[in-house]
Amino acid sequence: MAPIFKHFLIAAALAASAISQAADEPAAPPASPATQSPGRAHALATKAAQDAAIATREAAARVSAALKRAEAAADDGSERSAQAVRRAVHRADEATKRAVSSAEQATARATQNGKERSRKAEDAVKQAAAATRDAAEKADSAARHAAQSAREDALKAAHATRDALRKAEKDARRAVRASKDAAEKLVQAGKKRLHADSHPSLLARVS
Repeated sequence: MAPIFKHFLIAAALAASAISQAADEPAAPPASPATQSPGRAHALATKAAQDAAIATREAAARVSAALKRAEAAADDGSERSAQAVRRAVHRADEATKRAVSSAEQATARATQNGKERSRKAEDAVKQAAAATRDAAEKADSAARHAAQSAREDALKAAHATRDALRKAEKDARRAVRASKDAAEKLVQAGKKRLHADSHPSLLARVS
């Protein structure tokens, strides 16, 4: 199941990488007093980009864990596993939303000199969020399908087991009847033998 969603994880990872590259670019030379405010805005934007990159990586990791749990749900088909997947993808979605919110707030605080960098970070985070949410929805759907298929298989197995038990019961009853008939025949044969012993004239006929 995981290969179906690998490109979503790759998209999230690439977005996180883009954010990291934007955040790791060399800082501008120390700002003069006249440009101190833009420099501070630039630092805020860089910090926001770094925070967003961390949040996006965490979201991608959560989706990866969700996909692994979806595989486990496909294996055992338990509703509990499907619920665990849904909780995991919900946490991943919340993490990406926080990352987007952080980038948007940084952009609002930044001056004109820092806005371009913040906008790039925000766009990258939004792309990662979209890919993460898409992967989360697909993982949730796969978990639901796995649980449903497992329930159907379990129902079929229950029907097959019931039919097998009914057949075994019928066979056992036939065997009991056959044993009873054989026992009755032995009793009748014994009675005839005793009767013949008490009436010698019938012994030759019984023999």
